[in-house]
Amino acid sequence: MGVAEDVKSGNFSLYAQLTGLTSSVFLLLFAIISLTNKTLYRILAIIIAALVIFLEIPLIARLLPKSDALESVFGGLKKLWWRFVIYLAFSALMWLGVTKGAKTLGVGAFLLTLTCFFYLIAGLRKQDPITAGFTGGTGAV
Repeated sequence: MGVAEDVKSGNFSLYAQLTGLTSSVFLLLFAIISLTNKTLYRILAIIIAALVIFLEIPLIARLLPKSDALESVFGGLKKLWWRFVIYLAFSALMWLGVTKGAKTLGVGAFLLTLTCFFYLIAGLRKQDPITAGFTGGTGAV
């Protein structure tokens, strides 16, 4: 199934995944080319972008070892509410960086916020978490 069919699915967890991956691209891009002296926020942007890639691409997530203790506490990172909280924290950190002068990270902060709201809507609608087919996930069925 292609990206067009995935977008037409109406599943907000899928929209969140696509927006999250887009935010990671922008965070990496602007953190690397940024000429500001806000090194802390640039490093945070690179770390957040890497974490987003690990969260959102199922193929990469399968390569990481799984812990039963972590799964029992958090219920797995596939839960939409945990992803909402994670993206809320990520976006808050990036917005803090924007207010402190790292203005080039604003696009990434906006997309992280949008991702956060997509996961919130998906959680409120009790939608099943699905992932885009091109990332190694199930795709919209």
